[in-house]
Amino acid sequence: MKYLISILFIFILSGIFLFAQYGPFGGGDGTKNNPYQIYNHAQLMALADSVLFGKSSATYVNWSRGKYFILMNSISSVTRPIGHDSPILYMNGKYFAGQSRFFQGSFDGQGHTITLAFNLNLPPPDDIITEYYLWYVPCYGNCGLFPEVRGNAEIKNLIVNGYIRTNHNTTTSGTICGIVGTYTSDLFSDNTYASQKFIMKNCISMVNIYAEHRTIPPSTPTSTPGIRSNAGIVKIDYLRDIDTVLIEDCINMGNIESVPSTGHIYPAAGIAAFLRDDYNNRVIINRCINVGYIKGDVAGGITVGPNNNIDIRNCVNIGIIEGTSQSGAIKP
Repeated sequence: MKYLISILFIFILSGIFLFAQYGPFGGGDGTKNNPYQIYNHAQLMALADSVLFGKSSATYVNWSRGKYFILMNSISSVTRPIGHDSPILYMNGKYFAGQSRFFQGSFDGQGHTITLAFNLNLPPPDDIITEYYLWYVPCYGNCGLFPEVRGNAEIKNLIVNGYIRTNHNTTTSGTICGIVGTYTSDLFSDNTYASQKFIMKNCISMVNIYAEHRTIPPSTPTSTPGIRSNAGIVKIDYLRDIDTVLIEDCINMGNIESVPSTGHIYPAAGIAAFLRDDYNNRVIINRCINVGYIKGDVAGGITVGPNNNIDIRNCVNIGIIEGTSQSGAIKP
């Protein structure tokens, strides 16, 4: 009996130790040599919650900064993004102000698939929400598996499937992309002047995007219309002169339909959308392919936007590109 009790005691202690070591994930400690392991939907949502709630109030550095994650299995029916970028949250039947949360780590999909089911037409749930668990209006500003990514982040060897849908009758949204809604330089890092490099490599988007953006006219007749970009892989936002982006060996197989709306520009691209025209070849798109149908007012098989300084190498488009004002197999 004493022997059995001793074995049981050791087993319990081992379980406590493993929980303390692994936390909500399937293994690892988040370092490069021992990344956090994600096996199932619950562990992926643990990552989503960690990004959503974890930050440093002093530097605005997200909990995920410098941490490494690997996907161990394919995961289906994902309805919540990893973090979010929304000024509107919904909890216990009430709306309240929120803040952006962005991913800053390294995510290796190891060739596995995450399947999205983002229906932005659905209102928030009306049921009472218990404890800390948060329901929110998803993807208010940027939408994708990762709505917003910053800093020296890396996303590789990942396949994303499923759909993202919205219409003008409900939630307004900004950029919608299959994998990364928006990448921008992290201006709140500990060393503001350190160079940053973002890498997306060996990623495939099979996400079908139907983006009927909310009809909001400019606030004044002379104001600039909002840009509601859509892309299969990523949109690149603000970069400094010392920052670089590499998008390599990526494929878009999803269909992207960006529907007209009053007061908005609605470009669509197979691989990457861009907001600015001052990148000066600091962005490299290499060996990327678009297969999907792309539709927008301005449409490009690889890129779209004011992207004359983007370094595009060895890229191919074999999809149908339909632009109501401009279009191009590679870029307009």
